[in-house]
Amino acid sequence: IFFRFCELHINGCLRFWYAMAQYADIAYWDRRYERMPQPFEWYQGYKDLKETLMKFMRPNSRILIEGCGTSTLGEELYDEGSFSDITCVDLSK
Repeated sequence: IFFRFCELHINGCLRFWYAMAQYADIAYWDRRYERMPQPFEWYQGYKDLKETLMKFMRPNSRILIEGCGTSTLGEELYDEGSFSDITCVDLSK
């Protein structure tokens, strides 16, 4: 039983690390966004983050959103009206 557990654990870890390694591959993200072009929020949408974000940001703050993917966070911050210097960057096309 112990050896079977170890085998399952090792195989699970290998699958996990393989999946995580894909996140560093630009081609992975290009393929993902071609298959799923709709907006995707990794954490939560702006509506849910707004209260927390506003504690740390001031009107006219310069904002950099790294690894933005298809997130609409930058657009929603701009639409808020207090932010206009927003840069969204992603390695994928």
